[in-house]
Amino acid sequence: MAKPSGSPHEAVRKTDHIPFYRRLFARSSFAFAALDTERRVIDANDTLLRAFGISSIEELPAFDACISPAHRAILPFATRQELTEQAPWEIRLQRPGGDEFWVLASFIEPPALPEDDLAPDMIVQFLDVDERKRNALELAERESRWNHALESAGQGVWDHDFARDQRFYSRQWCTIRGRQPHETYDSALDEWIGNVHPDDREHVLAAIARQESGEASFSVFCYRERHKHGHWVWIESRGAVVEYGPDGKPSRIAGTDTDITDRKEAEERLSQMSRRLELALDVSRVGVFEVNLRSNEVNWDDRMIEMYDLREKPDIGSWERSLHPDDRHLAEKKVADGLANNADFANAFRIIRGDGEIRHLRGRAAPYTDMAGVPRLIGANWDVTEDVQLQEELKHAKDLAEARNEALEVARARIEYTSLHDHLTGLPNRRYLDREIEEAARRAEQNGSRLAVLHIDLDRFKEINDTLGHDAGDRMLVHAASVLAELKSATDFVARIGGDEFVFLSAG
Repeated sequence: MAKPSGSPHEAVRKTDHIPFYRRLFARSSFAFAALDTERRVIDANDTLLRAFGISSIEELPAFDACISPAHRAILPFATRQELTEQAPWEIRLQRPGGDEFWVLASFIEPPALPEDDLAPDMIVQFLDVDERKRNALELAERESRWNHALESAGQGVWDHDFARDQRFYSRQWCTIRGRQPHETYDSALDEWIGNVHPDDREHVLAAIARQESGEASFSVFCYRERHKHGHWVWIESRGAVVEYGPDGKPSRIAGTDTDITDRKEAEERLSQMSRRLELALDVSRVGVFEVNLRSNEVNWDDRMIEMYDLREKPDIGSWERSLHPDDRHLAEKKVADGLANNADFANAFRIIRGDGEIRHLRGRAAPYTDMAGVPRLIGANWDVTEDVQLQEELKHAKDLAEARNEALEVARARIEYTSLHDHLTGLPNRRYLDREIEEAARRAEQNGSRLAVLHIDLDRFKEINDTLGHDAGDRMLVHAASVLAELKSATDFVARIGGDEFVFLSAG
């Protein structure tokens, strides 16, 4: 008698004919697909269909086309029999719509079972890790950008993880010290501190101790460290606690080191220049001032205050109030013109000090705009009272000398005139006549002209003196001289040679 259909034995047999991979697909939370020899998807579980956003396997192309073009070259290696048992492959799959997602995929070649004529050629298992992978890539990209930014800015990154006993030093950190990234470097504190400049070791150790103890969560300090080639490099180190241990103390500290050697050298040069300028200002007694033209705030140095003998803090009106009344208008106009033209200018004026003394000052000033866009006026004053007084004394001495020279010249001219002229009539005398005759004779000889000499005396002049007196005789001589002077032309010459004798010299 035949066994009734539907017996328990028959149910077991039917269950045994369900392919093993289908039972695995149904019970797994992983995505599974069965591929034939052409790598076409012949079966898949619901997890895979949901991952691809489809409802049936007919919507899928061959599995090669389900892989991102960027990762298809991996497939021949991943499906090789000797590699299928390796760790899952991290690849991107492509949905029918074109968008891609990351998965961890394993390629399994199932064993051939005699009773399983539906056994696939390859089984693909994958886990959707798209969100995790994209987050990791985004984090890596951000870290890469920050690392490139720090490196390009010349900042070396360091990371001390005490919990894991790990220390990291970036490429730029090594470059600052003249080392190659692959070089071994003993970063133990006792060894490293030997490279720090002796004058800086104490404050460096103190800063490190404060940070490692948790006293300071963030620290900045500068120090000198010996470069691999022997010279000193100035470094600015910035560090921050990024993790704490169970005991509340820092377990990880990270930060950056920056080579500030150029900045330190520039600061030193600036400091030297400032010291030299300060010394020059002190020796020359030059006072410096600055005015904020927007807020009218003024700043005078000690030499300015001493120069003006101010008894209170200087303000915007201190200078104007100190000006001598006779100089105020011109001095203020010089300042107004300089500001209007936005050009430097010189000034000269007198001030009345706080003690009432009048002093002569010189000054130069220049308007400028600072980095914040605030208009300012900076300048200097210096006391030239002694110079002005010396110039006045020299001018007075020069004026006296010129007056004396002029008087001497007048006296010399008077003496010469007296020596060549008759004191009574004012006519040239015999000495002058002799010189003039010689000169006229020389000219006549040169040009062939004629020369006439008339000797004139007055008749009965002695009787006039005897009868009328010498005063009448003198008046007679003066009258005769005037008559002769009127008769002579521009080229004639008349002289009194003594007593009542006259000579008339004519060249023609």
